[in-house]
Amino acid sequence: MKTKIFLFLYHRSNLGVRVDNVVQEALGYAGRVLFFYWQRDKRQVLKGVSRVLSGEKFEVVPVYMPFYRNRILFLLAAVFFWLKLFIKVQKVNFEIVYISHLMFLPLAVFLGKLKNAKVIYDSYEFSAYDLWFRLPPFFKWIAYIVRKLELILVRNVDTILTVSSRNDFWARQYRRRNPHTYVIYNLPCRDSRPRGDNRRGAHRKKRIVYVGGIEKEKGGEVALASFLRVKEVEPEAEMVFIGMFQRSFQNFFDYFVKVHNLQGAVFCKEWMSYQDLLDYLSSGYVGIALYQPYWRHYLVSWSNARKIFTYMDAGLPVVVPNFGEIASVVREEKCGVLIDSSDPDKVAKAILYLFSYPEKAEKMAERGRHALRKRIQTSKLQFILGEIFSKLVEEPVR
Repeated sequence: MKTKIFLFLYHRSNLGVRVDNVVQEALGYAGRVLFFYWQRDKRQVLKGVSRVLSGEKFEVVPVYMPFYRNRILFLLAAVFFWLKLFIKVQKVNFEIVYISHLMFLPLAVFLGKLKNAKVIYDSYEFSAYDLWFRLPPFFKWIAYIVRKLELILVRNVDTILTVSSRNDFWARQYRRRNPHTYVIYNLPCRDSRPRGDNRRGAHRKKRIVYVGGIEKEKGGEVALASFLRVKEVEPEAEMVFIGMFQRSFQNFFDYFVKVHNLQGAVFCKEWMSYQDLLDYLSSGYVGIALYQPYWRHYLVSWSNARKIFTYMDAGLPVVVPNFGEIASVVREEKCGVLIDSSDPDKVAKAILYLFSYPEKAEKMAERGRHALRKRIQTSKLQFILGEIFSKLVEEPVR
């Protein structure tokens, strides 16, 4: 019975793979999907996998509000965006509302009560724990208050989706407040494939690729330092960063590149759709994920390493930290090199090893892609989402 209207509230114009998968599954149960998103520039349009952004059942509604990097201005803009969004949303009818960012949680709970609708809170993009790590020491108390508020509000949602974590750390935090908590793996689409010939050969550029948030905690500084060492041996090598900068890290990044005269070898690219990213990565040589040894990175499980899966999906060998579940998977599948991610010399040595032995690198890449396909087939992603949506659609609103 496809009569339900699903409302999605999203915080940016770039549709990530996880939300893309959720939208695809929702379209099978909804009569209509309304997708409201924060349009931070009037030229922005919602980007994602083209097969999702088509059809009469999927309607996109941009909500414009400028984005500021200054924290105070950003908070003011976020408040005005929140109010503007509420004015628009409260005029439409819907039965289920989905959010994937903490900033929407109070609004979603209120809308659920106002519209007698069910609420799905997908806590994968930004939670109170993430806020804790981003705030300066003097403002940590804000994150504590936000966390307490989050744990109160989640009692009033119908379903919580969260990421897989070591020993189910995140899921256990939410299940104590709401038993309707499910773990969804951050895996690529089942039918994702890079287009074109991505076989490794002598013509292939010695390109090192870093995908994800560009910041010190995720290895941005170590990546730059290791690249200096690589350039001493391989002058033609290049490093490409794909993602968004952490505000506090971008000045250091620009300064480092300028001082070491790396303008012609270090490049930055903005977000691109998953298919375009796969196509671009397939022309690279090695993918790096240099998570630094902070406690939150020890919690990352094998099924939540989005950037590493992306590298494997594109057919790249990986250079990853030697700790946590990710290291166990790479060691088991023999699809990359494990290193001390805090040591630029060891990172550079691993990259140069892959450059020097292309046949071994190719075998690692093949094993990685095969392992990823196997894990996707056994992840039951669609089954879990289908079970959740089917239950929400059939059950009366509480």
